[in-house]
Amino acid sequence: MKLTLDGAVKYVAMSERGLPQGACTSPALANLIATPLDGRLAGLCGALGATWTYTRYADDLTFSCREENADVGRLLKAIEKIVGAEGFRINAEKTAVMRAPGRQVVTGLLVGDEIRLSRRDLRRLRAFLHRCDKDGLETVSREIGKDALSVAHGYLAYVTMIMPDHAAGLKQRHGWL
Repeated sequence: MKLTLDGAVKYVAMSERGLPQGACTSPALANLIATPLDGRLAGLCGALGATWTYTRYADDLTFSCREENADVGRLLKAIEKIVGAEGFRINAEKTAVMRAPGRQVVTGLLVGDEIRLSRRDLRRLRAFLHRCDKDGLETVSREIGKDALSVAHGYLAYVTMIMPDHAAGLKQRHGWL
């Protein structure tokens, strides 16, 4: 909508407004909003007696414990109560209880004794790097509509963060990285 204020023409959006997802401010806002929740859930972990550890990435809450006989049911009920009291709700479809020796995946990473990428993700990365070697960075860049070298560097940084030894091997095999 066009309006005039103090002799200057201004344009004002009249549609429903909201903060776009994925904005650079999203993690800071999520942390700000979830700080009271984090405090209560961390306190719960300390109060339950088992050696529970609470971590959160954006809106993904993770509770881990090495004790085989930990009372998971009690934990889940208490979490639901605290989350509801803080004005949030749990998505039951995304809730999972994962026990060793089964596959345990948190935010796309395999967790357990060590944190690592899945074989599938590593294969995809190796295939991308092979394609860059075989077809050339310019060709791959045109095909994907992005700078292939930047994409490869991004992947490498991600792998370095999670599996530094593996990343070093990739860098050695692909000197252009």
